[in-house]
Amino acid sequence: MIRSWFFLIAFLNAVDGILSYWGYVNGYMKELNPFMDAVLSMHPLTFLLLKLWVSAILVGVGVFSKTVVLSLKPGVKMGFLVILWLIALLYTLITLNHLRWLVPVLQVLWFS
Repeated sequence: MIRSWFFLIAFLNAVDGILSYWGYVNGYMKELNPFMDAVLSMHPLTFLLLKLWVSAILVGVGVFSKTVVLSLKPGVKMGFLVILWLIALLYTLITLNHLRWLVPVLQVLWFS
């Protein structure tokens, strides 16, 4: 169960990174996270690689999470699941927020 949450967060983080990179490079969006905006402003490819690196780490944590989770007490395990759920919800909202600029851009690209 926890493993799938790590995989979902890794996927959403990678999607966020790819969309943010593409949108920023093409002038369609601005990064709202001040730290990531600074990284993106320094060098967009560094931003993308950082996001993909974090996703790879999350996948790795997900792969090895089963052994760690088995040793957790039920209350701690539930708290951990709630935190993962909140992070997944946040990344889902961020991904949906990308649709505000992505849908009009894709419509223009598709119909032109």
